[in-house]
Amino acid sequence: MTKIVNPMIWRWKNEGQVKVTITTGVGAATCDVNIEGRDSQYHAVKNEIESFKNWLRDSAVIRHPDA
Repeated sequence: MTKIVNPMIWRWKNEGQVKVTITTGVGAATCDVNIEGRDSQYHAVKNEIESFKNWLRDSAVIRHPDA
């Protein structure tokens, strides 16, 4: 599931010099997001990820690619 946010991660890496790492938690029910960058960039990335998460929760069904 973390592959769907790769374009956002690449954009933040290239434009904002922010390193974002997303790892799938135990059982694939959770994800851990690590953001390395300046405080202002950290908050911008966090807000964008939260916004994306809310949009995704309200509008899409995510299934495992092999399902």
